[in-house]
Amino acid sequence: MKIKIKYQWTRYWSPPEGCISLDDRGFLEDPTSKFGKYFNPNLVILESLANVNCLFLLGEPGIGKSTEIEDLSSATSAAKGEEHTLLLKLQDVMTPDNFIEQLTKNSKFLAWAEEGEPLYLFLDSFDVGTSFFLNFANYFSKLLSDNCTQIANLYLRISCRTALWPSYMEGSLVALWGDGKWQKQVLCPLTKKDVEAAAFARGIDKDKFMSEVHSKGVSGLAGKPLTLNFLIDIFQELGQLPDKKSDIYAKGCELLAQEPRDNPAVKPTLNLQQRLAVAERIAVAMLVGDKPTIVIENDSNLLEGEIGIAELHGNEFVDAVPVALGDEQIKEVLNTGLFSARGDGKIGWAHQTYGEFLAARYLVRHKLSWKQIKSFLFQDPLEIGVFQVIPQLYEVGAWLASIDASFFDNAVLLDPEFLLLSDASVMSDHQKIVLTSEL
Repeated sequence: MKIKIKYQWTRYWSPPEGCISLDDRGFLEDPTSKFGKYFNPNLVILESLANVNCLFLLGEPGIGKSTEIEDLSSATSAAKGEEHTLLLKLQDVMTPDNFIEQLTKNSKFLAWAEEGEPLYLFLDSFDVGTSFFLNFANYFSKLLSDNCTQIANLYLRISCRTALWPSYMEGSLVALWGDGKWQKQVLCPLTKKDVEAAAFARGIDKDKFMSEVHSKGVSGLAGKPLTLNFLIDIFQELGQLPDKKSDIYAKGCELLAQEPRDNPAVKPTLNLQQRLAVAERIAVAMLVGDKPTIVIENDSNLLEGEIGIAELHGNEFVDAVPVALGDEQIKEVLNTGLFSARGDGKIGWAHQTYGEFLAARYLVRHKLSWKQIKSFLFQDPLEIGVFQVIPQLYEVGAWLASIDASFFDNAVLLDPEFLLLSDASVMSDHQKIVLTSEL
């Protein structure tokens, strides 16, 4: 199993209404360089916002929000005391009720709510809650409103994907503290110096790697920690990089599917392509059912948002060969680097983007019709014939558009805006013209 390296980066944040300046290779202008502070005068680091009561910390998938909020939680615990610091990871919370119960029964929360003790509350991956549970944000907003007399001593930090940030909740939370006591910040891409430092730490020739990144036009991917690690893994193995974003993710998922997560002694029964097919099947089952957690033990009493391992049984055809899937085969795939433990015999994606990419691949591999895909991805909330991609499935749709040109051609006529998330390098000139005209 690969050793996870902790890169010594300084990450920068920007107000959402501000524009950030990138260098000629597409990386963030280094704020520590001679002129960097003039290019991006509004950038901040999280440590400088310690006295702000309410922080909304947004960013694109894979850009490093979870690492940032975890690091900030650790630093706050050291500075303010462990008894005043509470970190909850929403991917580990099964339901809104479970979330509220975990919070309200926690001794640190009670010390704040009942005695007015300072509490630094960190909520990571808030988009997981808002994606899978209706009114999740309302539950949380009401909880704080019910305890508003102690609000001055609460320091709230929430991380969330930008596209899934519940803006309707933002107003109610801001009202609790008032003007000047909250901020919304967006996590910036890495600098060139950050990427070079990562390449050096992984033992590869940083100049050759950076040259390959530039020649393949994937600086945007190198600027995100998740996909930067993919790029380095692939470069270490092949000495070069694929041309397309979807090919990079495909190769990255292949590497993760070969990596045992915690039990390398388990004897494999599936080849690589079979493992990936099983992972695709799992991805679709979890997304279609709005179930972010798989229960592999004691699955007789499933909670909302959970799927039992038996529900994943069945058959998959890989290279025209049927593969029967039972507990043994499913667990083999769940034991790879694509997934991570949630405790108590429960498993989830190591990163949500893996599931979104693999779900799109499943739809393509099974050759679903446009009608079937439309019913899966799109909704007509007003029932007036105006279709939009379901917000929680934006990334799945973007991957589909990057992999399947026919999907792009149909989707651009219904909801062109989400296609801006897809890989522009695989669009034909005609598709770019159509997309521009439909926006």
